[in-house]
Amino acid sequence: MTRSTASVADWERLYAAARYHARAALELQDQPWNEHAALDIANRAGAIIELLSKALLLTHDERLIADPSTVHRHLMDAIVERPDGRAAEGKKAVRKQTVAASVAVELVRRLDSSIDARADGAKKAIAARNDAVHLAVALHQRPLTDVVLAMAAFAGAVIDALKQSRADFWGTRAGDVAQRISDFEAETSVAAKAAVDAARRKYDGRQKSFSDPETWAKVLALLVARELPITSDLQASVDCPACSHTATVGWGIEGEAEDDHGELTYYAYTILDGLWCPVCELQLDGEQLEALDLEDMPDVSDVMEADAEAYWEDRLSEI
Repeated sequence: MTRSTASVADWERLYAAARYHARAALELQDQPWNEHAALDIANRAGAIIELLSKALLLTHDERLIADPSTVHRHLMDAIVERPDGRAAEGKKAVRKQTVAASVAVELVRRLDSSIDARADGAKKAIAARNDAVHLAVALHQRPLTDVVLAMAAFAGAVIDALKQSRADFWGTRAGDVAQRISDFEAETSVAAKAAVDAARRKYDGRQKSFSDPETWAKVLALLVARELPITSDLQASVDCPACSHTATVGWGIEGEAEDDHGELTYYAYTILDGLWCPVCELQLDGEQLEALDLEDMPDVSDVMEADAEAYWEDRLSEI
């Protein structure tokens, strides 16, 4: 896609700030773990996601980050649909408030398939940042490490899209970061495929244990009707990758607040929780499900967006 040249200084400033946070987060991770350091790491991880996402959006059109309403979504539609990748000329935006970090991620994931594949991990980093900043709630060491690695994987994809150097971004630790990201993503993919294989073997073994087709059909009906322990705010059906029966994909809803001169604007966004199948008992977390890259995953981003906003408004009305 062709870049806008109107905001070069802006996107470079955001990129430089993200790079600063990245190197500082790496230094903090080298220190003995403590709760306050964990809060700082989570804060920086979320900042890196937000700054890099907005930097990439600025290289396409500065109006993408300027308006908290739905206009930036229509503008992105124009950008991704035009052959030259540029939006139609229009009135230049006056930036008084930028879109929320979660909105920036949802927009930037549409620009690149590699970014899209890592966007849900990025949104977990934003959620961890919000908990750290607003509630002083820190993740324990292992889940925080996973959040940082998910952030780093997303950051790498955005850095590539910006045509910048990962070595420049991470500094002397670039090789170590690259290896850790590779190990993290490989481990997730291997674990996902192993879970699918195990569930498939379990299903096949259970089916073969019934020689009478009618008996198996009755057992299958009972399995299909089982209630799953799913607490996800939003759910959709998908073919199970292990047994091909109907499985459930779940998304959690998180909220984010932006302060506009004393007036809070709330945004809601979804995070992929995972997949559950009542028949073969396959369970995958969000990262594992993303790693499988299922072809029939429902494309429900617009529906989820609308439902998430309504859900969050209802939740706020109860406070």
